[in-house]
Amino acid sequence: MVKAGLALGGNLGDTVALLETAYQLLDDHPQIMVLKTSRNFTTSPVGVSAGNRFINSAALIETALSAEALLDICQQIEYDAGRVREIHWGPRTLDVDIVFFGSEIIETERLTVPHPACWYRRFVLDPLCDIAGTTEHPVLGVNYSTLQSRLKTRPFTVDLSQLAPARREQLQFVLKDFQAAEESDGTTLANLKLMDCPLQSRLQQKLGELYEHNLPGTFEDHLKDVLNAILDEPTPLQ
Repeated sequence: MVKAGLALGGNLGDTVALLETAYQLLDDHPQIMVLKTSRNFTTSPVGVSAGNRFINSAALIETALSAEALLDICQQIEYDAGRVREIHWGPRTLDVDIVFFGSEIIETERLTVPHPACWYRRFVLDPLCDIAGTTEHPVLGVNYSTLQSRLKTRPFTVDLSQLAPARREQLQFVLKDFQAAEESDGTTLANLKLMDCPLQSRLQQKLGELYEHNLPGTFEDHLKDVLNAILDEPTPLQ
């Protein structure tokens, strides 16, 4: 049996009811036991076409399935909830993603574990830390609560020194846009500084990935999504 962490979320339909149904379907499976579920959090959408705010949660399970077999179950639950994959980072009824699978590191065409974006997405980390904060990320060598606390540091700092001049100019442009927008409403993003960052290598890697992927929208749009995911403050749903 392996313990695995799942991230769930959606922003179409009755998301809370869909999350409860997903938990029940997981627990009803003869080779899956749901050990813990997190609180529900409202979070900012990621993606220029993502739509309204999301509700996100997480589940800690124990399973005798392989990771790929668990992925099949998760995708079937998404399908049964009416998930349609037409727009990248678009609105959706339900996401069920595998964040970690024991201490395994998996890279296949279908599945990457630990989830490649979990280290910078507060909408994944905050629910996950409700139920599995002490679990260690097998690639980064620290637990998920540590990753979450790094993202809460203010001012949040970004190192530009290793970026090519063109990329540095684009990043500076986006950060200035963030700061100008946030200064008007008094929130914490006005403290974003261009300095050394404990996550600098991972953030630089992500910037590089944004240049490589042929995603709809501009580079600046996607960079803003990454920064929003880092700096968003998920709110527990009452």
